[in-house]
Amino acid sequence: LVPGLKAEGLKGALAFDEWWVDPLQLVSRNLDSAVRHGAEVRAGTPVDRLLLSKGRVEGVRAGGRNIRAGMVISAAGPWVDQIARLAGTSIPLRLQKGTHLIYQKRLVPVGLLLEAAGGGRYVFVIPSDKGTLVGPSDLPWPQGPDAVSTSTEELRYLLDSVRPYFKGFPERYDSTIVGARPILGQAGSEKLLSREYEVFDHSQRDGIEGFLTIGGGKMSDFGIMAEAVTT
Repeated sequence: LVPGLKAEGLKGALAFDEWWVDPLQLVSRNLDSAVRHGAEVRAGTPVDRLLLSKGRVEGVRAGGRNIRAGMVISAAGPWVDQIARLAGTSIPLRLQKGTHLIYQKRLVPVGLLLEAAGGGRYVFVIPSDKGTLVGPSDLPWPQGPDAVSTSTEELRYLLDSVRPYFKGFPERYDSTIVGARPILGQAGSEKLLSREYEVFDHSQRDGIEGFLTIGGGKMSDFGIMAEAVTT
């Protein structure tokens, strides 16, 4: 544990119990379930184009192969606009970059929500048997999801947000993770942006049959989002 950790000293912090979800394992187990129910999974196979005929999406071209389908559903997260553009339409996205610090040791006894450096935002400190996760940052990212990267300013921001609460919190972390949140296009400050999702029926919206997009949302909503786009 961090030296000098005392609950009564955590002014501006909220403690909660939270498991550290492994997103790769979560995706892998969902894919395994899909295969057991008859799906064909082609991981690491990007979509090159959509197969369009007379105003209808009839499948995709991926990995040098045409894959035909009665309905194509795009659940591509921060890439949904790129997929939509293959059909001649678009999805309004405002990508926000988020970075976490990863420590291989468990540094706090419970999950914490701390007021971040500069005020107005919060960062999590989430323990698990695998270590401790600190973050995230939340910055505009106009360069697209494939170019996402962590900046030294983000790393400093996260460390400066934690150390006022834990003077002995280690400066040296073991690794970082970074991603782009697929937030539906909105005006206003990033801290006020809604993480809601939306199902785009392109037949009604754009006159393109056989094509749906599920955009926005976040990992904790994935089950609800899947149900919304398939019912």
